[in-house]
Amino acid sequence: MENSKQAMFQISLKVLMRNGNNILLTRGEGGIDLPGGRIDVGEENAPLKDAIFREIREELGEDVKFHLASVLFVHRLGYTKEKEGIMNIVFDAEYLSGDIKLSDEHVSYEWVDGRSYEISRDDFYPEDQEKYEAFKNHFNSLRNK
Repeated sequence: MENSKQAMFQISLKVLMRNGNNILLTRGEGGIDLPGGRIDVGEENAPLKDAIFREIREELGEDVKFHLASVLFVHRLGYTKEKEGIMNIVFDAEYLSGDIKLSDEHVSYEWVDGRSYEISRDDFYPEDQEKYEAFKNHFNSLRNK
């Protein structure tokens, strides 16, 4: 039996923040993003929600309150033989209150109607096509509700 190597992925916990039919989209230098990020050293054994709440405070500000729900979708980014990939786990969340104050990780944000917003390939880096497909599929599912 051949000795196989396993692919290594970093885990990124993202939040699709809803306010009624509207969805919060943040934008970085590479296009559309969702708030959230990677698990930090020291959080390896902590509940995932602790890392998510920390990331949201860092990226959207201390005032933002939300209810975290279940996983909506998962997608992989950028795995090559030269570098680790990222596995994004996207959670559903309901915005409750608070002023959004973006960190320097994002250049802007907007609330968009999830039922009518048209996701475009131009919103993403060319190497992020898995991310584009995951977003497109999710927005299409919102239209069918």
